[in-house]
Amino acid sequence: SDSDKAEKPSKAESESWEVTYQNSVIYKNSLNDIDCYAIVEVENTGNVDLYLKDASFDFEDESGKLLATYSTMISADPDIIAPGEKGYFYCNMATLKGDITEDTEYVFNPSLKLEKSKNSIVRYDISDLSISKGDFLSPFSIIGRIENNTDEDAGLVWIVCIL
Repeated sequence: SDSDKAEKPSKAESESWEVTYQNSVIYKNSLNDIDCYAIVEVENTGNVDLYLKDASFDFEDESGKLLATYSTMISADPDIIAPGEKGYFYCNMATLKGDITEDTEYVFNPSLKLEKSKNSIVRYDISDLSISKGDFLSPFSIIGRIENNTDEDAGLVWIVCIL
């Protein structure tokens, strides 16, 4: 009978993650707009690959009142992270909308959306990396080699270095 068959215990899929680092800086740019740099590091603490889907960055006062927000072009790299891996949501030179200045005291409150990935992770082998000092327009230079270790033509490869 079916009840006599031994069943293998199945490991439940767990989609979980935690923020392991976050930082933001607000400043006035040369056009007098209020801009920010912001980064959030997340670690996949579950047992399935996670897709870094979307994020918004809110800047609030101590009581939780929304002062400014940014959600237009927040990047995520890598876009899929395996269990134990870390990924990043970030924005550079993003103009904030709201009632905030470079001197406003604020609390950085990111809202993140991660979900079980429907796609496989593709990682290429990287070697011979070095970093050197650059000039005013490009303060540093990073060079290295990347090898397509798959059977598929990559076409376009996106390389990100978060410092």
